[in-house]
Amino acid sequence: MDRIIRVDLANQKIIEEMAPKELNPLGGRALIDRILSMEVDPSIHPLSRENKLIFAPGLFAGTSVPNSGRLSVGAKSPLTSGIKEANSGGTLATRLARLGIKALILEGRSKSGAQMIVVKKDSISIVSAEDYAGFGNYEASRRIREQFGNHVALASIGPCGEMMMSAATIAISDTNGFPSRHCARGGLGAVMGSKHIKAIVVDDKGGSSQRPLNRDSFRAAVKEATEIIKNNPRTSFFRSKGTPGLIPIDNARGSLPTRNYRLGSFDRFQGLGAERMVELIKERGGKMGHACMPGCIVRCSTIFHDKEKAYLTSALEYETLAMLGSNLEIDDMDTVASMDRKCDDYGLDTIEIGATLGVLGETDYFDFGDKNKALALIDEIGSGTLLGRIMGQGVYVTCRVFGIDRVPAVKGQALPAHSARSMKGLGVTYATSPQGADHTAGFVAEDPLSPEGQVERSLQAQINMLLMDSLGLCYFCFLMGNIGLFTRLINALLGLNMREADVLNISKKALREEIDFNVKAGIPVNNFSLPKFLESEPLFPTNEVFDVPKDEIRRIFDSIL
Repeated sequence: MDRIIRVDLANQKIIEEMAPKELNPLGGRALIDRILSMEVDPSIHPLSRENKLIFAPGLFAGTSVPNSGRLSVGAKSPLTSGIKEANSGGTLATRLARLGIKALILEGRSKSGAQMIVVKKDSISIVSAEDYAGFGNYEASRRIREQFGNHVALASIGPCGEMMMSAATIAISDTNGFPSRHCARGGLGAVMGSKHIKAIVVDDKGGSSQRPLNRDSFRAAVKEATEIIKNNPRTSFFRSKGTPGLIPIDNARGSLPTRNYRLGSFDRFQGLGAERMVELIKERGGKMGHACMPGCIVRCSTIFHDKEKAYLTSALEYETLAMLGSNLEIDDMDTVASMDRKCDDYGLDTIEIGATLGVLGETDYFDFGDKNKALALIDEIGSGTLLGRIMGQGVYVTCRVFGIDRVPAVKGQALPAHSARSMKGLGVTYATSPQGADHTAGFVAEDPLSPEGQVERSLQAQINMLLMDSLGLCYFCFLMGNIGLFTRLINALLGLNMREADVLNISKKALREEIDFNVKAGIPVNNFSLPKFLESEPLFPTNEVFDVPKDEIRRIFDSIL
């Protein structure tokens, strides 16, 4: 991949550049960090025309490296006001890579109505999307495919992105063409909406896979990676249970968010777990072990059907089941699946919306366990009612509007579905990551109740995960930290002679760029506070609070700055 495509929306121009040599080993998140750091003023308003929205495949996209088809999207976030990268599976990263595109950058703002970017092997064009404006992702996707063919890959926004809500996502088409994979966190769908872009259509006909410069070495390293993944016992676990298999695990260790993060276990968790999902899939059809992106050999995704045995969603994951289920004291998988489908269609982050509905449980607007009300509130967001527009801005704004001081967010972004009180290393990541509260920024599960050693674990996890995001690798391939293997793959693919320290420095430099961007955006380098209730409210059933020493947390990045 060596092409950088700039879409000048204000002047309706396409500018193609060859990537400079220094960007050669960068992809995904690290590439986005470099471009944003060089080209975007951190002090701008996130929805201004000066912001840039960048789509970047991971470095290994379009190769035979297994589980390497994840896409990164980045911009200044309307939710955190800092730098933000969100990534997903699906088909877009592989299609862009097959066309040799290293980054697709949306610049400025269209002066006309809704538009689409159409990317083909020999042409890139800006066309009207007025016929699709206002439609949900599913209907828009269906109509776009009628126009361009079922083989294309799509990125699209739903009505919430068009309304520029800070909880809005960018939907990415999965391997069956459904808009069910989402670059969900940070409100990047709002940035896409602010540029008046409804969708990006990628047709890779005539494209080709990336060709490694050292084929034999690359093939050997790919074989090694494949064997590691296949032989890891967690692979069979996720293939048979999907991420819903984590529901009883998190419930048992007291880290499953329940009743607006007030409890760490849910007495009716069985209604949300993998056993229930497998039972319903056997009754109705659907599938366990679905691959959400090309080249996936873990296949943790699921296809879930409704009571009429019709397709409902193919992304009913742990975070969604927890945030829209146990956090709201809803134990009915069908209800959560329907909520998930609505969020997919409207283009909403299920973590942010689950947290937002949870805080509404502290008001007269929602009663915990009220399934019908939960569904109706999501419809209000999608319809853009006054209450819906408040909720669509996320949990931080909702708390301000309703005068709630117990705010489950860091840097404006909602806490994910793993408790920082019962998983203290992950709590350090929530507190310190430049990305805001994000479990994928540096997942830590070791010695979860002890405060000791968690700062070091979090830093290493953040460095390793940034590299995974830059290579386009899924976390569930379980290759994180295998720096020697990554170094051999990079060198064989690009004909380089990098050392392991050089590869690690990709992550460290990108992390420094994220921190520096946030500082310039007005977010202090040591703004590492968590919500106070995590430090003062013991969490049932572990009765733990977050107590990692603050002076240790403040020094987390000293070794890389």
